[in-house]
Amino acid sequence: RVPPHAAGRGVTVVISDGLGIRAPEEELAALLRTGLVLWLAPLSASERAPRFAGEVLLRSREREPEWRGSLDARALADYRARLERYQEGIRRRIARHGGVFLSLAAEAPLAEWIALIRGPRGLLR
Repeated sequence: RVPPHAAGRGVTVVISDGLGIRAPEEELAALLRTGLVLWLAPLSASERAPRFAGEVLLRSREREPEWRGSLDARALADYRARLERYQEGIRRRIARHGGVFLSLAAEAPLAEWIALIRGPRGLLR
């Protein structure tokens, strides 16, 4: 539950995995100046706990170069650790300002996300 925020300051709800943010500290600082921040980070099962290994080909939707390589158990463990550190940094920074950061299953229905924010047991009751 988020405590009542200061009068005159708004609530910003961010729905983003945050993985594509080029300057997260700068972006987060700007968000925190707007008032209370609720950040919902939807991650798919393959992002939360990738299980694939071997040869892979990654293609960007934004016309960036393709990447071809291989992934092994060590690389996947490194990815999971880096993702956790990244998200924990955002979580701590937002919490210092009274906000909330939650990592959610991207596969969850939108109604569950809305209930998490506005429902009877939601963050903004």
